[in-house]
Amino acid sequence: AYLYQGLFTYFYLRKFSLFIYKNVKNLSSAVLSSEKILQHAVLVPYPHPGIKALGFLMSELSKPLKEALPEEHVCVFVTMSLNPTAGVNIIVPKKDIIQLDVSVESAFEYVVTAGTVMPVRADS
Repeated sequence: AYLYQGLFTYFYLRKFSLFIYKNVKNLSSAVLSSEKILQHAVLVPYPHPGIKALGFLMSELSKPLKEALPEEHVCVFVTMSLNPTAGVNIIVPKKDIIQLDVSVESAFEYVVTAGTVMPVRADS
């Protein structure tokens, strides 16, 4: 019984680890190889109106998403502080985003440092 339980646990953890690895690998290769991902740093109303969160403009919405929405929307990835691989992908009306004049690298550094390093202008 212990052998069976041990083998089950081993294979379950191995399968789970491979799942995580493949997804992180796909995400990182997509982010690093695409010029359309993380295009600009923006402020968006998140998690509710009146509050602003720093996010990154992502690739253009697909045709089915565009057709389902009454006005022009954009896709924004709002990362979690200290762990930029975690976050939420939100679809926001284009009129509600605020474009920032900061480099993507500077905004990313702001997120990774939990706000201790503030973003600087793109031309700095």
